[in-house]
Amino acid sequence: MKKSQSRRRLLRKSLLVLVVAVMSALSSCKQESSDVSSLLSTVPSSSGMVVGVNLKSVLEKSGCEVDGSSIKAGKEVQEWLDGLSSPGANAEMLRLFLNGDSGIDPQGMVIFTDAYNSYATAMLADTDKFISFVEKQTGGQFSEAEGGVKVCNNVAINGAQMWLCWSSVTTIDAKAIKNYATLSENQSFLTKNVSEPIAEMKTDIAGWADISTLAKNMLSMGEMAQLNLAVGALFQDPASVAVTIDCGKGKMEGHLCVLNDKGDNAKFLLPTKKVDADLVKGIGGTADILVAGCITKDFTKKVERMLSSFGGNLFSEYTKAIAQIDGTVGVACGVRDNGKIPVNGFAQTDGDPGADVMNFLSQFGSTKKDGDMVRFSEGTVSGALDVENTAAAMKGAWLAAASSMAANDDSGLKTIEGKLVPDDGGLRLDVTVTAKDNSKNILLTVLKDFSKRSAY
Repeated sequence: MKKSQSRRRLLRKSLLVLVVAVMSALSSCKQESSDVSSLLSTVPSSSGMVVGVNLKSVLEKSGCEVDGSSIKAGKEVQEWLDGLSSPGANAEMLRLFLNGDSGIDPQGMVIFTDAYNSYATAMLADTDKFISFVEKQTGGQFSEAEGGVKVCNNVAINGAQMWLCWSSVTTIDAKAIKNYATLSENQSFLTKNVSEPIAEMKTDIAGWADISTLAKNMLSMGEMAQLNLAVGALFQDPASVAVTIDCGKGKMEGHLCVLNDKGDNAKFLLPTKKVDADLVKGIGGTADILVAGCITKDFTKKVERMLSSFGGNLFSEYTKAIAQIDGTVGVACGVRDNGKIPVNGFAQTDGDPGADVMNFLSQFGSTKKDGDMVRFSEGTVSGALDVENTAAAMKGAWLAAASSMAANDDSGLKTIEGKLVPDDGGLRLDVTVTAKDNSKNILLTVLKDFSKRSAY
């Protein structure tokens, strides 16, 4: 249990890298793109993770007023910032980028990792104002270091550009900052074709990460080896992932794609077919969790060959059991009751269901043949999800899942939905998160939690 909780914390921490400084909309407004290419020119091509934030859009959506380089924090944001007492690097970053008195140019921000350090960088609209703000916040003083770079604790200024070493609360390498600021054209991240979505910033957040970099920060060596085997078996030449996130009132939407070393969608190597959303709607009622997928015989055969190469006949019992499944599978789970999880589901087969598939599905509840389908159920399923509406959102997916967050009273979230969608030979992950209170900022609670934690 402790290992599982630790892994969830690491995953949440990594995902928060992509949502730092983002507030969901308190009022609708037209989103404008923001060019951060000048910032990307100071990010080394060796970076394992790069995230761009459309700061102007984020600030406006969170209720702040942005007039040129002037920022006036919205009431809710200002009240939260005034009460932010955490001393860590995450809290420091939030103060710098969300406070209207910091002197930062609100056009954009870039976060990146290089070697063992993580940095956030932005242009300054008012250098003197920024210096005063940082010195007041830290109690330190800026002094000149390497090549004219000014340093105060973990903050540096080179010309009209600021840098925050997010992975430290006390120091920053002035020599590294000077090197970043003077990168030649062929040394910067802009030389990579994956940089274009970040440079253009047509969404609130656009990010890219090398898969090995993410794995090193999230997994043990043994788990990394397993991940490499799994990803290599599922995708052709997987090298990195690309992410975009957009925020709206009470809702956040994100998209993730696996890319090859050319920056194109990595080919997904398993057969995919879209779920029949209407069949999933037929489960009806409410649920705490809803899962659906389309498992074809071609898919099962391919998986069987793949698993055989990993473990001989170790998985033959399972592949034999699901060999007759051919079509959509849908499962609704209810809230755990007396240690048991109620379920209600179905699986399409290739004809008259045989003993193997009937016995396999009986593990989950009482089974019943219904034409070419097998239905199974156990207990009474209920929850905060409306099955029909949730299933409708699964249209176009190969695999999809939705979960109510109602049981997590302190999370501030209402639902989280994810679906894997075939996309140009690859596979795209779409994620939608909704808030319990859609009249308030969906990420405010998350950012409060983030501010208390150590940096990535």
